[in-house]
Amino acid sequence: MAKIDDLIGKIENPELRQRIEQEVAKMQKQRKFGLVFEEHLPECTPLFDIPVTRGCTVALKSNPNGGGNSLIII
Repeated sequence: MAKIDDLIGKIENPELRQRIEQEVAKMQKQRKFGLVFEEHLPECTPLFDIPVTRGCTVALKSNPNGGGNSLIII
């Protein structure tokens, strides 16, 4: 963004320079810079052959076919 700021500084018309600075400031507030992670639901992999033991992280999943619920180890 420093290069954009330098270019804006070269604009001789003070009114135009101020308006462009305001619009760039709005864009900077909306845009995420640096390392950006997309927002998403956490991923999980079902591990059906591993027994559930104390301390395991599990998820209760409902069966869409109406066959009840099942525990899935994450």
